[in-house]
Amino acid sequence: MQKKTHKEIDRIQKSGNIIKECHEELHHFIKPGITTLDIDSYVESFIRKNKAYPSLKGFNNYPFATCCSVNQSVAHEPPSKRTLKEGDIVSVDIVANVEGYHADRCFTYSVGEVDSEMKHLINVADTALKIGVSQCKEGRKISEVGQEIEDYVLKHQFSIVYQLGGHGIGREIHEEPFFPHLGGIEEGWDFLLEEGMVLTIEPMLNIGLPEIVLKEDGWTYETIDRKNSAHFEHTILIKDDCAEVLT
Repeated sequence: MQKKTHKEIDRIQKSGNIIKECHEELHHFIKPGITTLDIDSYVESFIRKNKAYPSLKGFNNYPFATCCSVNQSVAHEPPSKRTLKEGDIVSVDIVANVEGYHADRCFTYSVGEVDSEMKHLINVADTALKIGVSQCKEGRKISEVGQEIEDYVLKHQFSIVYQLGGHGIGREIHEEPFFPHLGGIEEGWDFLLEEGMVLTIEPMLNIGLPEIVLKEDGWTYETIDRKNSAHFEHTILIKDDCAEVLT
């Protein structure tokens, strides 16, 4: 994985700022009665209005600006005419491109009032991300960071998706390394964090089993037992003594 220059980091930060502002606006926009296509249109308009490009649009021929994964959908669900209802949860994944450099963030939103189990799932997933970010700094292995996340999540009796994970990011949306949010990574797959690296950290938590399956649409991953999932993500810059959140 290549370390990023100050100029590259600045462009990733600009992309990240746009995504951060967009997610802040979505807190007010997402409510019962709208469709995930409504979310997608809102996000694409926001990104373009801020003189950036929605990176997901056209990536591997994907036709939308966002992934909007509802309830048991873990990741990569395309927007549709599906109407969100009270009690749903929706994970909105956004990637923006400024001057050829990408930043990536996902946030799981409650649609209206959700039950106590969904609130707990969302809170634990959000905290798991924060713990991961707090553990990232130069000299740490991703397995050590993953172990901290795993210990916290298992204490709350949720499971972590192991088939998907974080990744390097910059000129490409997906760069090395792959970042599973678990301990016990085989030596050949482990990775030492160094100052100047930019990557995403994005634990995906399931109420039930950790396994996921790809649906017939070729995009959507959902839980194998069809129980709900939550997904939070930041793009971060590794520094000598901490990680700086760029989104």
